[in-house]
Amino acid sequence: MKFRRLLNLITMVALLTLSACAEKEAVKPAEEKKENTALNQEGKNSAEKKEEVQKKEEGQIGIATTVEELKQHIDKRGYILYTDHPIRRVTSEDGRRTDISNYGDLIVNVHTGEPLENAPTDLIKEGFTFMTRGQDPSFQYKPWDEISNLERALVKAVYVSVRSLRVLEAPARQGDFSNDEITGALAYLRKGGESDYMAPVAQSETDSGLYAKYEMMKKSWRELANIEKPKENKVAFSEAYEKARQETNNMIGVLNILLSKNYKERLSKLPSK
Repeated sequence: MKFRRLLNLITMVALLTLSACAEKEAVKPAEEKKENTALNQEGKNSAEKKEEVQKKEEGQIGIATTVEELKQHIDKRGYILYTDHPIRRVTSEDGRRTDISNYGDLIVNVHTGEPLENAPTDLIKEGFTFMTRGQDPSFQYKPWDEISNLERALVKAVYVSVRSLRVLEAPARQGDFSNDEITGALAYLRKGGESDYMAPVAQSETDSGLYAKYEMMKKSWRELANIEKPKENKVAFSEAYEKARQETNNMIGVLNILLSKNYKERLSKLPSK
């Protein structure tokens, strides 16, 4: 029950003697065998990639993947992770249900595989610090390599959105549209609000509630970015901005809780509505 409350906030050669040359010739077959093994492995990897591309070219969304193949991609965290082609089309073992899910740690376009953002490592570290100690340094937080795919994706996407919302503060609250970055800020939120962009599938015990909170934030981004002629519709733009800002702040609060080591205790103290 406490997790429902979450919905309400939220990488010799050297010339020696003749005898050395003879020795080198003696080991040559072993080197050739090693080289052949490497070539065979390279060929295998190439064949697997080609097979995945073929699966993707069937005209359907995602790459056809079996449940057994998913299990082979469980990492040390216990989560399924695909760094290449994360959108997967998975049919249940009984063949009755097919789900399209994102098994990466980025929000991506289900048709093109384009990430919503592709933040460099330093920006990711900055965003993670912002979501954790930057909000409340009094708690201990889980390391990056322990959090879920969805949590990772939202840390990245939400941190980038914070800058967009800061850029939009002046036009929304003061009617000042002079900043050249306004168009780019709206473009990011518009893209983030598109239905074609999918967040990673829920895998942890709290991911389902987090995903629902993400959908609320996503909707508010879309509504803000799609206000037509904001200069002429300042009231509507301002109202949509405040809503998007609030939903994003709620998400930051939710992430701060879930990324902390004592998240269960903190969730249990949230007021129920």
